[in-house]
Amino acid sequence: MELAVYTQDETTTLSVCGEFDAASVQEMRPRFEELLETTSRSIVIDMSGCTFLDSSGIGTLVFLFKRLATSGRSLRLGGLAGQPRELITFLRIDRVIDIDDRRHRVTVLSNPQMVEAA
Repeated sequence: MELAVYTQDETTTLSVCGEFDAASVQEMRPRFEELLETTSRSIVIDMSGCTFLDSSGIGTLVFLFKRLATSGRSLRLGGLAGQPRELITFLRIDRVIDIDDRRHRVTVLSNPQMVEAA
């Protein structure tokens, strides 16, 4: 999985590319923790590049949602399609975490910080 981090205005956007699964979550967890500690912004996760989502990925999304909510920030998911969207809908995560139904990727002009996991 690749993770790009963009900041614009009051929002930090994480762009997820590849499989959001147990292996990638374990490698990315320190990065997610660091991001929660260092940003005071709400977070949008651009899932348009996500090709697969498993229970570990779902757990990470719920973890981020809860941590942000305790500090008055929000989490929004965008660009959901295919298997990731089906799983989030099936599990009714979309009733708790806001979903941005726009079909295009979030475009941000600032330079992203890229982080890769196997």
